[in-house]
Amino acid sequence: VSPEAVPSIGASGAISATVGAFLFRLPRTKIKLFCIPIMPVWWLRLLCARWKLIVMVPGYLYLAAYFIEQFVSPYVEKKQGSVSNVAYSVHIAGFLFGAGFALMMKLTKYEEQHINPKIEAMVSFSAAPAITQALEALDKGDALMAERKLRAHLNKQPSDTNALLAAIQVYQQASNFDRLNAMYTRLIRQHLANEDREAALYAYDSLLSAFPDDNVAPRIGVRDWISICEYLRESDMNREAAVEYERLVDACPDDPLVSRAAVQGGEVALLVADVDRAFKLFQKAEAMNAPEPYGARARMGIEKCNRILEMRPKWPKQPGRPQVPGTPIDEPKLSGGVA
Repeated sequence: VSPEAVPSIGASGAISATVGAFLFRLPRTKIKLFCIPIMPVWWLRLLCARWKLIVMVPGYLYLAAYFIEQFVSPYVEKKQGSVSNVAYSVHIAGFLFGAGFALMMKLTKYEEQHINPKIEAMVSFSAAPAITQALEALDKGDALMAERKLRAHLNKQPSDTNALLAAIQVYQQASNFDRLNAMYTRLIRQHLANEDREAALYAYDSLLSAFPDDNVAPRIGVRDWISICEYLRESDMNREAAVEYERLVDACPDDPLVSRAAVQGGEVALLVADVDRAFKLFQKAEAMNAPEPYGARARMGIEKCNRILEMRPKWPKQPGRPQVPGTPIDEPKLSGGVA
């Protein structure tokens, strides 16, 4: 068949190579097809046994039929007097290349000896023996033995996240919140060191969920806490960020970085119209003598909050009920955490 005087552009040759490789590597794999018995492709009509719309066809049958069609179709079109713009020769060449490459890989066993081990090493979960032994001891109810093995392992490999997660299970089962907090702190720091702030946020959220509802008292490094707050803000979770900034300020009032966090928390709270929280954070920043330019931002925030509060309607006090200065705002929560 004479090709048209225009170039053919597409990825069908590469796809045919994949089809050829599939035929030699996974010949007996069943392929699910949606078939219409009246469709013009003759070999698909043959595969539509009993007029089923969805059929499962062995790979060697379907892919071999596809290859045969690449030879037959040009002659059929030529006999009908039509000129096709389908590059059948490219399909055939791609199929033969893929099949030959797959056959060579199979005969030399290169994939089994060199490629598969590397893939398995990257995707498989391989815990250290100490972790496996600790989890087995925990399953048997021997939390003390599990803790001892994990501590010894973490002394040698402090950045092993699998060991940290196992230790979290041990301390969570024992309701040892101090040690649980310490393990989560190390896990969060490890995620941040790996520049995975999303994983750090999930770990922090799990830490919040680990505490009783009436005593949520996380305590992590100030810099790590600020990183989580900034990630919440960058993710447009401003209400949650404001709550976490306030939690940080209340938990670590003596840290020199906290005054900056108080200003940032107040500004984020204003973005979500949480004026009361913003006002408290700006006041705390001013009381801490926040360095410039944060001191100026704190004073400006206080002035802005005062203007907003002055514009609030003064509801008349009802007998027997305390006066509420403003509309209460529901506390936001991280998924699973209590704010």
